[in-house]
Amino acid sequence: DNYYKKTTITVLRKQGETRGTVIFAQLKADVNRDSVSRRSLLRQKMLATVQKSAEGIQEYAERHRTLFAQLGNIDDTLNEPEKVEAFLKGLTPGFSGLKEALYTSQFTSGRALTLNETVNFMMTMEEKRTLGTMTAPPQV
Repeated sequence: DNYYKKTTITVLRKQGETRGTVIFAQLKADVNRDSVSRRSLLRQKMLATVQKSAEGIQEYAERHRTLFAQLGNIDDTLNEPEKVEAFLKGLTPGFSGLKEALYTSQFTSGRALTLNETVNFMMTMEEKRTLGTMTAPPQV
């Protein structure tokens, strides 16, 4: 990364340091420090991500998956239940009944769904809603 070449490595070389082990140790410390800050910011963003009013489940899930991938690179504590919870938390209020059904199903079965299973379930329900409104007879 050019950032560390311009900062960490340049500073060490100006100090006359040429030993690879010392340079690597400092690079590792700097990257870890930056990763902690980035992890915190990404976790905050993950919890603040909400579904936009006209956004479908698939697009919303993709935004979460992008964040999860970024977080997964620097945070090995991120687990599947946290991903599912963040995803469900940000759904629009129109999905509240489905969220409750999902929580009840998980509780009674004793099995937590993965993010992919949760997204697939919500996409199926979204499709059923769309088909239901398209095929519903007009109100008289």
